Amino acid sequence: MMQTRQQMMKEGSKQQHNTLSTVRRLLSYITIYWQTKVTIALIIFTTILEIVTPTLVGNIIDLVGSVAASGKIPVETGLSGLIYQIFIPIATLVSESFRVVFNFAILGVLSISLVVIASLTGILHYLQRYALAYVSQKASFELRDDIYNALLDQSFSFYDQQRTGQIMSRATGDVDEVQRFFGFGLTMVLSSALLFVLVIYSLLSIDNRE
Repeated sequence: MMQTRQQMMKEGSKQQHNTLSTVRRLLSYITIYWQTKVTIALIIFTTILEIVTPTLVGNIIDLVGSVAASGKIPVETGLSGLIYQIFIPIATLVSESFRVVFNFAILGVLSISLVVIASLTGILHYLQRYALAYVSQKASFELRDDIYNALLDQSFSFYDQQRTGQIMSRATGDVDEVQRFFGFGLTMVLSSALLFVLVIYSLLSIDNRE
């Protein structure tokens, strides 16, 4: 029984190693392109903007409520506080240049920034999808080319032992699945992981403020 359990553990470890090795080999088809690095940067920047947008909306709501109640700008921490640190100097410049009340200036700056960030997010999403489509098409072409060359190198005995339908499935259906992963799955994995970290940070900052 102990020997069987050890064998199962070894087989599981071997399968995990083979899976990681396969994933690394597949990723090597897209890491050779500079567009992949640009896409990763776009994914990171877009995800940050997506978490900044609701925070910015919250800042506007808190600002209106605080000014209406006490006439003062609320004291924020965490991501909300960082947004205030970025936009307060801009609002100060607007207030001095156009001779408007500072509270209205900061509200206007935050509102305009919300529209700009939403527009920028849409543009970055388009560029991100375009770059990923290009990379996934190039990677799938290279993968099919490698499969074709590998099949040409096989002996006649290989084709006697393998089923033609299975080979066709590997060369067509499986490559299409890999292409879809490069085009959509990779984006979801990276953006979800980064979004999770940013949301946790935002929640912790809100908890500490309270």
